Amino acid sequence: MLHSHMSRAKQNVERSFSGEREATPLIEWVANGGRRAKNIATLLVDLAKLESLTEPHPDGITLEVNRQGYNANGVFRVPVEVGGRVSAEYKSLWRDVSRRLASYKMFPQLLFRVGDQWVYRWVTRSNRPIFTRPNTLMKVTEEDALQSLLSLACQGYLQRVRRCLQCGRWFFARFSTKKFCRTECQQSYFRSSQEWKAHRREYMRKNRALHRSGYVR
Repeated sequence: MLHSHMSRAKQNVERSFSGEREATPLIEWVANGGRRAKNIATLLVDLAKLESLTEPHPDGITLEVNRQGYNANGVFRVPVEVGGRVSAEYKSLWRDVSRRLASYKMFPQLLFRVGDQWVYRWVTRSNRPIFTRPNTLMKVTEEDALQSLLSLACQGYLQRVRRCLQCGRWFFARFSTKKFCRTECQQSYFRSSQEWKAHRREYMRKNRALHRSGYVR
């Protein structure tokens, strides 16, 4: 994932729904990252579960964290409790997610300049790209997917990255009610449902009865 402070106008990016552009590295990785894709996919599922275990809080809330919650490096040892206590399940999952996030050791790498502004990306010494985006030289890595995941979480769009109910493919839901990656999947899903089959049988029964009546040739 490339970073710069260029405005959207300067980047001349194609218009998309909020969060959709940021989700691209994440979706590409979980779909094409091979065995390593499981690490990010599990984090995605667990972070979404953490969100379901807490209630959203209004903007501008003040966090009060006990000093005993920090370690010597200023890192939280326990989850921050905002607006009330968190459950034991939340604390356990939070610690597990934090442990996995701590395994990533990244540093910024300067790439090139666009006009008077630098573009950079976060990399690791063991950073090994798995695939290259079609028609580009851009290589997508696990670290790119991780940054994409955290960016979506911070913007409130994490729940928009989901699996299609029909084919299981990961996709970004432009609308919160969207459950299928394609129209074809939506149609196939409902055609295979018991409700649709029952509706189809009833339709065919009435159609046959109508033809037998002689009113329809």
